Amino acid sequence: MTKPFKVSQSKVKTWRKCRRAYHFKYVEKLRRKHKGRPLEFGTIAHAMIEAHLNGDNPDEVLELARKERGHMFNSELEHYGDVIDDLRIIMNAYFDFWDGDGLTFDQLGGKSSELEFECEIASGIVATGKIDGIATSKQKLRWMVEHKTFNHLPSEDERWRNLQSCVYLRVIEMLGFKPADGTLWDYISSKSPTEPRLLKSGRLSEKRIMTLPAKVIETAKKHGLPVRDYRDFIADTRERLPSYFQRIYTPAKPAVIEQVFADFVETSKEMRDCHGKVKARTVDRHCTYCEYEPLCRAQLMGHDDKFIRSKDYETSTRPAESHGTRGHKGA
Repeated sequence: MTKPFKVSQSKVKTWRKCRRAYHFKYVEKLRRKHKGRPLEFGTIAHAMIEAHLNGDNPDEVLELARKERGHMFNSELEHYGDVIDDLRIIMNAYFDFWDGDGLTFDQLGGKSSELEFECEIASGIVATGKIDGIATSKQKLRWMVEHKTFNHLPSEDERWRNLQSCVYLRVIEMLGFKPADGTLWDYISSKSPTEPRLLKSGRLSEKRIMTLPAKVIETAKKHGLPVRDYRDFIADTRERLPSYFQRIYTPAKPAVIEQVFADFVETSKEMRDCHGKVKARTVDRHCTYCEYEPLCRAQLMGHDDKFIRSKDYETSTRPAESHGTRGHKGA
């Protein structure tokens, strides 16, 4: 019996963006040896939220990440920054900020988050993915929840016709669950909290910066300064927490979902028929941040790409999605 052809929203987006990138990722199965900071941050943040929603300790998730990848982060501080400490401060603030938010999460397969699914969308084609959660609000509306880390907050135009949102809302119904009223985008800024500057006077600068209360408190203690002297500054920082944490509700639009999902199925059929056969490049602005840009550059310049492959890439047997795809572009 022929195995079904598996697709995902990220796999479809890669195919649509560039066939060569798709070939590298899903045919040759090439992966960067080291993920960028946005992907590392998003992957760990997501795991911490999952632990929190399932009644486990998110700090243990962070500590495990420190043990497993701390050496790599420390050896490449210029690239990653202090990502573990950033996560500690940001995620603790996130959990405090949304404590008592009134959301009640459905139990999906015995858990409050992370429903992995496989769903046949056409003959011989199976869609795979992971739904972060389904929650009911105080207003008794059901929302499909998507946790997203970001550096630049996506616009409303990027939300109402978002491929992942439309596909997952349809899949929820296909799996037999009660339809959701829309998507709850749970945004978390991945920006490192800025440390207040120490002035010549020996005081901390109280200039308005992108930071979090815990960062101000820890900086004051580091310099041996009384935290009480900065109560107003800390209060002002606390009032601006929504710049770090935002939840935006996008109601479902059935007509939009129907068309986007139909396009998703059509693209999936094209991918199945052309997988491993088509690898034409789409040269455009996205090349700048493509993870395979060094390989394409070498090939276009007529150079041997073997050194780049061995130095920066590895061949993986795991599905590409398991390497982490959390966060919007620019996260």
